[in-house]
Amino acid sequence: MSIKNRILYLGTEDSQHHGILESIIPNYAQSNHENKKTHCVPYQIDTKYYQAETVFWIDSISPSLKSDWDEDEEQMDEVCSAIDALILVFNGSNLESFKKLKPYSKLNDKYQPNIAMIIANFYDNSMETVKNNKLESELEIIRHWCIDNSFEFLNMNETLKADEVQDFGDEKFGFERIKECLESNIWEGSKNKDYKKKANKENNENLQVQNAAFLDYFNNQFNKLMMDSNSDNKFSDENLEFRRFENEDEIEDELFLFENIMSEITYAKENAARFTNEDSENLADRLSRLLAE
Repeated sequence: MSIKNRILYLGTEDSQHHGILESIIPNYAQSNHENKKTHCVPYQIDTKYYQAETVFWIDSISPSLKSDWDEDEEQMDEVCSAIDALILVFNGSNLESFKKLKPYSKLNDKYQPNIAMIIANFYDNSMETVKNNKLESELEIIRHWCIDNSFEFLNMNETLKADEVQDFGDEKFGFERIKECLESNIWEGSKNKDYKKKANKENNENLQVQNAAFLDYFNNQFNKLMMDSNSDNKFSDENLEFRRFENEDEIEDELFLFENIMSEITYAKENAARFTNEDSENLADRLSRLLAE
């Protein structure tokens, strides 16, 4: 049994579906394929988490295609059992185009791919033309039909309205949505990447850079404070001697100071990965002042 890593891509003859593939498949040229009846194009999906080798099976919906499928249903079963994505394309400005496409929607029920998408393509009409031709309401009917039949509907001319950006700003449309849909699928035969190990390595490298910057800033601040202290002869050679505590209060003060320093160091070790440059500089200032007291 073949693995399910095929993308069945069918478009009506007036949908210009080859044009969409030029923005999806690297080095795909519409002029080299539009006259071919059926052909296959390898497609590599490379994400942060995995890499998969898939294949686009591309064909145009026509009376001859339907007759070929009807004549050899057993062979079509063998072929379609390997698909995990079904993408159907029609001319969004011609609703008759959608009617030609609808019979192939049964493939979704029969083979149950993880991805099932119907695309309304507009290659010579803007959305304003669609509104002027009163097709917008018809496209909404098609959208609801797709929902009822477990398809995602994609209008290639659709974008976010100004008042929707705040709520749906990350939502993708058009070519980007097709890519996102293909990349979010778990393809059979895919190879997982050790992204956690890579992420940890990057985090460690960033932490080392942050620590180096912190230590450099801390040393500069501490040396500056020492120089200021030396200018007052507090640490001149003749004044340096082993510290003798006169009473218990002095001992408690020194212990309290030591605990504060250790607390700051512990805090730095536990939270360094989240520190901004400003956080690191503030901590360095506090530590250098504590040590200079």
